[in-house]
Amino acid sequence: IYQEVSVSSQQFAFLRIEKNQRILIAVNSADQEATIEINHQTSGSGKWIDRINPGIEWSNSNGQSQLLVPPKWGRILELQVSKD
Repeated sequence: IYQEVSVSSQQFAFLRIEKNQRILIAVNSADQEATIEINHQTSGSGKWIDRINPGIEWSNSNGQSQLLVPPKWGRILELQVSKD
């Protein structure tokens, strides 16, 4: 499944869903850092793990996230859902 989650003139983010895996791709083509608001339907909470930059992660609370993306850069994130 492909789901567009954020589109603006210089930022773009989409979600790919395959069985129990969720991958988010976010791109910032601007000359300055950008915060991309992510609103998508998902069950539960968890965290987005950055697969390009190990050790970087963001919280996901019921489908709501804010991602900081450096200028002329992108993120490939995988959602780890909490089991609580």
